[in-house]
Amino acid sequence: MDTVPVLTEARLGRWLVWPIVKERLWLLCRNQWHEDRRSSTLSASVDRLYYGLHQVMRALTGVGRCTTAVLYKPRLVQVPTAEAIDPFLGDLQSLKQNGPILYYAFGVETGRQSTVERMDLDFFGVGAVMAVLARFVRKSAKVKRLAKQVLPPIEKAIPEVPAAILEAVIVDELARFECRRVFTRLLLRRRDCRHLIVLDPDGKTPEVAAARELEIPVIEVQHGMFCNQEPEYSWTSVHREIASSMPVPDSVVVFGRLWKQQLLDAGYWRDGEVMEAENAVISSYRQLMKERAPKSPDAPMTVFYPTQQYVRSAALDFWGTFLEGLRRRNTHDVRLRIKLHPDERLHADAYRALFDTYPDLCTLVPEGNDAFEEMMNADIVAGYSSLAMMEALGLGLPVVSLRGGPAAQGFVGIFGMPELSSVFFETEDADALAERLSGPSGLAFLDEWGQTSRDNAYLAYSAGVEPIEALLQRITRHD
Repeated sequence: MDTVPVLTEARLGRWLVWPIVKERLWLLCRNQWHEDRRSSTLSASVDRLYYGLHQVMRALTGVGRCTTAVLYKPRLVQVPTAEAIDPFLGDLQSLKQNGPILYYAFGVETGRQSTVERMDLDFFGVGAVMAVLARFVRKSAKVKRLAKQVLPPIEKAIPEVPAAILEAVIVDELARFECRRVFTRLLLRRRDCRHLIVLDPDGKTPEVAAARELEIPVIEVQHGMFCNQEPEYSWTSVHREIASSMPVPDSVVVFGRLWKQQLLDAGYWRDGEVMEAENAVISSYRQLMKERAPKSPDAPMTVFYPTQQYVRSAALDFWGTFLEGLRRRNTHDVRLRIKLHPDERLHADAYRALFDTYPDLCTLVPEGNDAFEEMMNADIVAGYSSLAMMEALGLGLPVVSLRGGPAAQGFVGIFGMPELSSVFFETEDADALAERLSGPSGLAFLDEWGQTSRDNAYLAYSAGVEPIEALLQRITRHD
């Protein structure tokens, strides 16, 4: 759909409509055209709005310039070789060497009693104010006209969603875009901001657009797993010809050449605009792995599986068959450790049933255990489409790519990364995997696929390139 004529023409002011609404429509389809709207009490809604008004007024009336604004989801991880750091930006304090920073938090439900550190502005509150203002903008004849203009090809592509819902979503997203764009433009101009660093920019197109209108360089930093088949990274050479109308960053920082190639292959990005940096967390754990003593040869082989909500049913079937296969072969030298994703906690009982049935072969990882520590102690990391699989590869660990259920294509097929077809061990056969890992053949598997992973460890996470903190300091320096 990206190159359908009307979707490369319709504009809201300077900005192309399609990049503004694309991500939300994709989420609407993924959620079977039900938007994730959490209900709240009237008092909670009023409290959030009051908090948001305070945030907006403080932002627009406050004094003091900032050299860089950082739009991100506050999250710190404790690494063994340093203080707690951001998993993507590294040591946030290092950015302050070029001047004051404006930290704008997204994706966290906070409020007036927030204890989130390094947060000057909070979208939890600001977004509530923008939603109220958008109610008035939705009545705009221009917004309604644009929604009707782009609706036909969208309706044709996703006929399972009622046209009335599609149109309402498009109108609402365009209205919110305008409110957020105007607010952010005022904010950045008042604070005399010189650079904008953004994580997950597809959900922040208004902020990106505002910065680009002010000719402020926008730098995206990779925030997790992605490929050029996803909505925010599928822009092609066609869109490059209309780049001035695309509310996307000016440059992107990625953590390995595999990610860089994904962007270059899409066609929009140029080589000089996609920069590689060393990920601080992976770098820290790589160093720790070098220092750790070898595992005892008598210790059982450990398979680590971090869960994912969308493949739960397929995963439970797979691991149940796998564990039964180990028991049938009287194998006691393999252990499965399952770590629940935060979104899976409500379904812990389904996984606990595996432990109850196979207590000698399966363990549920305690909630507080760090995923990287689990990987460090594992012999194999398994998954369907989890970022942990790439992180495990970055640490030189063998990776088993599972196929089944909604992930029938497996990791390589889902993300269109043929480079990994000979790097990941792919399977949909749980009993065959149990056979492969049992006894002497399990040791041979570790030798073969362990060497393969070590040979390709820098494919997704580079080493010997500029650390993320140093790169960001350099490109945000204002002489």
